[in-house]
Amino acid sequence: MSNPQLIEGDWFDGVIPSNTSIDSDAYVESTYSFHCFESTRTIGLTLGPGVGVYRQTVFDAGPHAQIEVGSYSMLNGVRIVCDSQITIGSHCLLAWNVILMDTRRAPYDRNARRQLISLAIENDFRWPTDQVAAERITVADNVWVGFDCIVLPGVSIGEGSVIGARSVVYDNIPPYSVAVGNPARVVRQL
Repeated sequence: MSNPQLIEGDWFDGVIPSNTSIDSDAYVESTYSFHCFESTRTIGLTLGPGVGVYRQTVFDAGPHAQIEVGSYSMLNGVRIVCDSQITIGSHCLLAWNVILMDTRRAPYDRNARRQLISLAIENDFRWPTDQVAAERITVADNVWVGFDCIVLPGVSIGEGSVIGARSVVYDNIPPYSVAVGNPARVVRQL
């Protein structure tokens, strides 16, 4: 897309940013998905053929963010918090309330967090996205992620894996695995 675009009949008064590459066969339900999209990269988001971006999915992308979603993947009410890079493969299913975050956006140190909050208040509550390092997330092809899951910074989920509902994925998941729990642990190989 070369210019910001509207979605006909959209309930949200927004646009699809011009620095996105959305295949003509992809579906985006609402421009609401882009209300937190601030990527300044040449291409900040790529959606492959047949991708479905459904109800209340949000691309919370910082200035240096690059998000890629492979062909025929479905995002249904997913929140992607990206300050570096998040890649989702082809034929993936991500259920509602899944959060993928390549950054925590807040330092562990209490005093540093307080300074960051003060800085945000001074800047009309715009949270600075360059204060904490981001770590790439990779979700390989044919992965299912159940509802209410959280995938933390630096995680890779291997091809063909299934992540059970309400799991917190803090470490890499090998291919063709079933992982569940908080923290997520592999309980079965497929």
